[in-house]
Amino acid sequence: MTRVWRRLALVLGALLFCAALLEGGLRGAALLTTLRSRAAARDVRTILCLGDSNTYGAYMKEEETYPARLRARLRVADPTVEVVNLGVPGRTSREVREEVASSLSRYTPVAVLVLVGVNDTWREAGPSGGAIGRLLSSSRLVRAARILLARKGPPRGISDPTGGGPAFRLEGRAGADVLVESRAGPPPESSELDERLRANLAAIARAAREAGATPVFLTYGPEEGGFDSVNAVIREFAATSGEALVDVAPLARELARRGWYTEFYYQDFHPRAPGYEAIARLVFGELVRRGLFRGEPLADPLEGLEPAHAVPQEAIGRDRSNPSIRLLGTLADPGSLSLEIEDAPGLRFRVLLSFEDPPPWARALRAESFRDDPVFNQSFGLPELGGTFDAQGRARIALARLAREGGASLRGRRLQVAYFVQAYEGDPWVRGLSGTRAFELR
Repeated sequence: MTRVWRRLALVLGALLFCAALLEGGLRGAALLTTLRSRAAARDVRTILCLGDSNTYGAYMKEEETYPARLRARLRVADPTVEVVNLGVPGRTSREVREEVASSLSRYTPVAVLVLVGVNDTWREAGPSGGAIGRLLSSSRLVRAARILLARKGPPRGISDPTGGGPAFRLEGRAGADVLVESRAGPPPESSELDERLRANLAAIARAAREAGATPVFLTYGPEEGGFDSVNAVIREFAATSGEALVDVAPLARELARRGWYTEFYYQDFHPRAPGYEAIARLVFGELVRRGLFRGEPLADPLEGLEPAHAVPQEAIGRDRSNPSIRLLGTLADPGSLSLEIEDAPGLRFRVLLSFEDPPPWARALRAESFRDDPVFNQSFGLPELGGTFDAQGRARIALARLAREGGASLRGRRLQVAYFVQAYEGDPWVRGLSGTRAFELR
């Protein structure tokens, strides 16, 4: 037994030694980068972008992030401009505050852009401080691991609610309902966590100004779950301190109004490439208005970014309370059982089915709605339940699988049917939810 413990101790020691060597190598490389940056800073006007994965650009190529897009826009008038992306996935406002002085010393920027705070809600929820926590947050290995995780592929399709996943709800009325991931409950009241965020933002702003740089704070685009309370703190801080603010949330609301949201944001709320371009335009406009750089701000930051296959707003908002849905065929002939639906030509759609009355989509949705109603759950997975309305605005949806698998046991049951519009194939957001039709299977 003693021999086993010795071997385990040797293995653990070897791993710790290798980790220490790797950490030392990463820190040495960072120091070399610092020295080079100081030398290069003499010849350029630099902007620092500080924050978390929303600054770093989760799932994105470097040239698609908002710092890179901002750099390209600024260099039209001033080729000497440099924009440095110092975003790190998982970063909290405390970690940005602790590193801002060294970043300012390294780059001597003229402006500092800050988007941070949402990770505080889960990484800073307990008492602040702690030697182990600070050691881990400053570790180059931990930072590298976060970056590697952020380079994973983006989420695909709708979140799976059957494996203990998130809850869902329907929002909106008048044909503009959206199936969204619900991150629980009303926004939290002002708390110690909010005060810490305010204090960290103030310290970051103070450090930037003492270094001769102009601080500019950004809000997050989405306002779901924890994002709304964090945005409220950022806005309140900017209003009371007089610091520059680029409020991205109204842009996200406008995207939702136009029916473009999923073209600009992933389902986990990280921006896509067009979203980063729009954010870069907003930031560019603020920097020009502050007199820091030359250029002409765009009146509409979404100009020219219209998605090629976006659902027109007028098509989304049409009245579907009395939908044209017909049931054709019988259970006796499974191949004949189908639905016929009429709507606007060229729109993508997905059909919702259920035997419950009222159906799940008529009330607040939870994960249990999917687990308890397998027919409804399949509405999001079976390819034959989605499609595109033809040039006459008609579509036929085969229900042969339902007829074959249910057989005679379905005879006499009432099938609830509705449908929603999609911006593109695989769009996880429900748009333009129709009214419900009930059919007795025969």
